[in-house]
Amino acid sequence: MHHIDKGSKEGNVILNLDMAKAFDRLSWFFLQKVLAKFGFSEAWIDRVLACLKNNWFSLILNGKAVGFFKSEKGVRQGDPLSPALFILAEEYLLRGLQKLYTDAPTLAYKCGSSVSVPALAFADDVLIFSNGSKAALSKIMHFLDHYQTVSGQLVNTEKSSFIMSSKGPTFRGTIVQRITKFRRSVAPFSYLGIPIYKGKKQIFLFEDLVERIRARLASWSSNFLSFGGRITLSQSVLTVLPVYYLQVMQMPAQVTQQIHRIFNKFLWDGTPWCKWSTACAPFEEGGLNLRPLQEIHKTFMHKAWLRMREGKCLWSQFMLDKYCRKYHPRLAPVHPSHSRVWKCLHKVRDSAEDMIHWQLGEGSCDFWLDSWMDIGPLYKLYHGRQGGTKVKDLWQQGIWDECKLGSLISQEHLSKVLTVFIDHGSQDKAIWKESADGHFSFKATYEELRHQGNRSALYAALWHSNIPRKMSFLAWRLMRGCLPVDEVMQQKGIPLASKCQCCQQVETLEHIFFSSNIADQVSGHFAQMVGIKHIQFSSIQQVLSAWSLFVSTKGHIRQVIPMVLLLVLWEARNRAKHSAARYSFIQICQRITSILTANGRANMIQAKFWSGDSYLASILGAQTLIKHRARPTLLSWSPPIKGTLKLNIDAAFKDGQAGYGGIIRNEHGDLVDAKGIYDQCSSPLHAEVEALLSILQWCKNKGHSNMQIEVDSLQLVHMIHGNFAPWQLSNKLGHIRTLLTSLGSHITHIYREKNTIADWLAKHSCNNKQDYTWGEGPDTIMQRLVKLDLGLPQLFFR
Repeated sequence: MHHIDKGSKEGNVILNLDMAKAFDRLSWFFLQKVLAKFGFSEAWIDRVLACLKNNWFSLILNGKAVGFFKSEKGVRQGDPLSPALFILAEEYLLRGLQKLYTDAPTLAYKCGSSVSVPALAFADDVLIFSNGSKAALSKIMHFLDHYQTVSGQLVNTEKSSFIMSSKGPTFRGTIVQRITKFRRSVAPFSYLGIPIYKGKKQIFLFEDLVERIRARLASWSSNFLSFGGRITLSQSVLTVLPVYYLQVMQMPAQVTQQIHRIFNKFLWDGTPWCKWSTACAPFEEGGLNLRPLQEIHKTFMHKAWLRMREGKCLWSQFMLDKYCRKYHPRLAPVHPSHSRVWKCLHKVRDSAEDMIHWQLGEGSCDFWLDSWMDIGPLYKLYHGRQGGTKVKDLWQQGIWDECKLGSLISQEHLSKVLTVFIDHGSQDKAIWKESADGHFSFKATYEELRHQGNRSALYAALWHSNIPRKMSFLAWRLMRGCLPVDEVMQQKGIPLASKCQCCQQVETLEHIFFSSNIADQVSGHFAQMVGIKHIQFSSIQQVLSAWSLFVSTKGHIRQVIPMVLLLVLWEARNRAKHSAARYSFIQICQRITSILTANGRANMIQAKFWSGDSYLASILGAQTLIKHRARPTLLSWSPPIKGTLKLNIDAAFKDGQAGYGGIIRNEHGDLVDAKGIYDQCSSPLHAEVEALLSILQWCKNKGHSNMQIEVDSLQLVHMIHGNFAPWQLSNKLGHIRTLLTSLGSHITHIYREKNTIADWLAKHSCNNKQDYTWGEGPDTIMQRLVKLDLGLPQLFFR
């Protein structure tokens, strides 16, 4: 749409197709042919067609079903299989248009990119982009006629429309209308719910979104929702509508503020008691775990930048060709005439590039500007380098050319480059550094981009699955001073006389919940039940600190009881104030006990959260954990298959120091070779990976092969076999897989009790901070351990 006014003298044209009864008119014969072309088996196609043909319909006449008849075309609305079948059938339209544009490049929509985008489609919502010449439009309409004939589809010419430049002559619109028989429409228009416009972004474009949000809120009566329910809706359902927009466009600040005010008004059921920005923070930072729309849009732009850099989809190929054809994306400029999408992407370019790490494959990455080493992009270390050199330019027959590298970088960096794994035969892979697995994570990226506040253990203690949201929100409001007691209302400028509902004193937050006679007695009563020394508290911070003093598990019963106490006191105060219902110490205690007993008998709080308070659990009817009685099992080292070797590997880690142990034995259990290595690592998992890599490299150098490899780290085995792995280890894991293949070996998991000698050797190297080679160290001890391992099994309890 940004280039609707540009192009050839005939201008550009967008055709917005409306398919009449798209699902109902689809030809079964056409669908069968398309599925066959996609390579589906005849048996599978027959099953699909059997599902479609086994439909019977009847007519309702005068309120009664009359007769039955079968359909001869179409897919059923509501059938979960129907959308997939329709999309497969419609692929014929999209691929046909693509071939048409490939055979006749003059049809293309002129937008400054050599990547042609003939059409966009989602189900039966289709946009076709073309130049406005008679020849181009005639060819497109001829193909549409062919598509309607073979597929059974029908383009509704009365509802379909075309959009063209408003600056062109009037007769051009008349010509397009005569050829297409579509009505002329003007921008802005809506496609898939998103406003499509040209020019300055106007507030009225988002009126539909604002009204839809208001309508959604109107369908929920906040009078019947607790504050906890409103928080849940605000976190999930409410943000879905604007988030759909924010993935592709930025809203004006006025619209964002308006939506925030609507959300805040719904949350508080009227007048807001705090700013929306206060609520838009994680629980542990004193917020309500909500997110501002500006930060959501910024996060989605980082995702869009990653998708563009990957270059896998049509959109990314179009953007790279249009804006980065002559530049590396890190250096591509932005001009006032560029589209708003590119301007939004350009704003996050620097931060997004710093979050991308490239795993080498074909070597198309830029040697200087892309981050393909653990130390980041090299241009930051070698100032003045502008890029243009691909990584593969520094290879010779698939391996690093040390001579070329030595002329460009220092010896220190050269040694690091030589350790970088190259996955030949695959494309370079973009890894998102903010997530553990290397794939884009909205949550992790949002956390990295947002403004970080001060974390508070007390705020964090308010929120847990064991604590109902309405209790957590009440405690949060108490900590924030957002409860409508007389003292707070007076501070807001409302003149009123204040009197506590249980005595004659002024009603304050401290008095209601802590210092009144009833509140103090109730608090003391339940503190005595769990053995807490009771003092008169003056704030919820003091209460939570005292009750959580000897608790290490979040969500423990000692953190739940104060929440229940606060809720019951607040409900009693409200009944007394608005219904003149008096309350006493006994009534309050009975109500608290009944809530805790109901939760205990329903096992809503798991046994581990009653740790140290089994007596209280028995009083409240909660079930405590029944310990499983471990059964002993004898485990011993087992020899390898005849003619092969067995390699046992283990790692030891302590305070950044690591030791690796590897021992090779034959089918008789005889020691063939052993190696211990001392190293420094950052984590136990890193040590396990380094141990396997180092020992395999040692085996290759020594000529050992055809081995059965055993390790006692199940996570390591899963990572080797391609399951989830931290992206920081992907380079080393690639080396490990290559070594396993070259050595003709495979890896399996065993229990630690069957890996005792490798474990001893790893600890020996770690504790002595030195390498060990068989024949140069304590061989007598090793021989004795081997014999002991063969003759004495280990006990394993499970």
